[in-house]
Amino acid sequence: MPELNQEQKKIISKIEEKIQHIIKEETNYSSNKNVYFTQNEGLVLSIGLTNLNLKELPDEVEKLNELIALDFSRNLLAEIPELLLKLPKLAVLNLSYNQIARIPDWIEKLVLLRDIKLNNNQLYTLPRTIGNCKLVRKIYLQNNQIHSLPRELLELKLLEELHLDFRASMHKTTKGILAQLESKGCKIRSDYNRR
Repeated sequence: MPELNQEQKKIISKIEEKIQHIIKEETNYSSNKNVYFTQNEGLVLSIGLTNLNLKELPDEVEKLNELIALDFSRNLLAEIPELLLKLPKLAVLNLSYNQIARIPDWIEKLVLLRDIKLNNNQLYTLPRTIGNCKLVRKIYLQNNQIHSLPRELLELKLLEELHLDFRASMHKTTKGILAQLESKGCKIRSDYNRR
């Protein structure tokens, strides 16, 4: 496997420098703190910065424009960072176990997204623009406060799985959307199936 090119090495070094204090604090071998990246042909294709109590993504991540997968789970992110718009090839986004209360409308600009993991956050709904993410196959939303879903979910023709918690207080239209998704072959992974 070719080595990272100089620019990619510098970017990874800067990211590691920014989170070095967290890594140095790590003395417990059983901890889940995790920093990793994978590369191919000298380019960083995925990066994971998990369980580090970070409140924001390091700015240097936006320079990894070949990035396909980003795992920023188990941190303290309060919102989805706009710098994701500078990652045109992003297909897998894992922001689970954070403190995100809202998905921005600009999510539709991440046109190559296939898997979106936003479980264990503080979400109440999805934006209507989610219907423009035409390649999405899996969405993980369980352990949020979701009571309603937009009809635009029905526009996701490739959606294979939707993971969420069914709530008795879920709006009637949302229950209808879930039923329609199921009828199109989407697997709804939730209490909804345990009638």
